[in-house]
Amino acid sequence: MTQEQTPSIGLLAGVRFLSELVLLAALAFIGAAMFDSLLLSIVAGIALPLAAAAIWGTFIAPRAPRHLGEPARTIVEVLIFGLTVVGLLVYGYLAFGIVLAVLFAVGKVYDRRAA
Repeated sequence: MTQEQTPSIGLLAGVRFLSELVLLAALAFIGAAMFDSLLLSIVAGIALPLAAAAIWGTFIAPRAPRHLGEPARTIVEVLIFGLTVVGLLVYGYLAFGIVLAVLFAVGKVYDRRAA
């Protein structure tokens, strides 16, 4: 690997990580917006990102105990991000959904380059 490639890989890795953080924040928002009841909103706002983090940590993360191979890994990632983007669109946050989709796409570029 040359010196010129290192900064772009580092930047793409940062975007990948940022997309994962934005995903968790979006899931918390969607969970909180799902219910009229304050208690249910709090529970869903905590449960959705925790569920996604558990799935990610078990199957997607680089050191996951049950790391999925391709194409299953990509399918699970697309499902998680896709459902989150749809949730954002349902609640009227088009710009936030587009930003998340773009971050995910750029992160996948990193994923392909790192492989």
